[in-house]
Amino acid sequence: MSYVSPMGAYIQTDSSSGVMASVDETISMLQTFLESTNAQEEVNSFEYDEVAANVSDWSETSSGASDSALASAARNVAMSMGGSNPTGYCLGGVNQALRNAYGEEFGLWQASAYQTVPVLRSEPFTSKFKEVKVSRDELPNLPAGSIVVWDQSPGHPHGHISIALGNGQEASDYVGSQMTTRDAEYYVFVPK
Repeated sequence: MSYVSPMGAYIQTDSSSGVMASVDETISMLQTFLESTNAQEEVNSFEYDEVAANVSDWSETSSGASDSALASAARNVAMSMGGSNPTGYCLGGVNQALRNAYGEEFGLWQASAYQTVPVLRSEPFTSKFKEVKVSRDELPNLPAGSIVVWDQSPGHPHGHISIALGNGQEASDYVGSQMTTRDAEYYVFVPK
């Protein structure tokens, strides 16, 4: 039995009673993580090492094949979760897409999407992605496989995370136009 928890954790077990045990285990891990770190403080204290000048800079660093695989996996997961209707499990969708595309676990087990930024700034992500600063107008032009994380905002206490499909759309728990107008800070990680 497969289960995506409200916190975005994808859990697979042999029985429904195993789901509850796994959820309890995940909640305990999250509480320990949140007590030992202050994710928001780490997000605010980060300084960019590199700033992309424009979209052409990103395409020169992108490896191509795995970026397409991640975008394809993200689209498939999103279509199976919500299609074109958000379900509120964006982190679960992105986590599953990463697992499907790369065949490994990346540790995105935070309670909220905005809390993933410190994790995305560490290994194994930094070997596959580079953080860049881009204008909101450039977000729809991101290369396929880019990850965008939005901070908390009014009405959106968990933020948002998605994977760019390379065509002006994003995928997470649904497929839709790339978000550009939310009243919050955002962080962009493009494939290397």
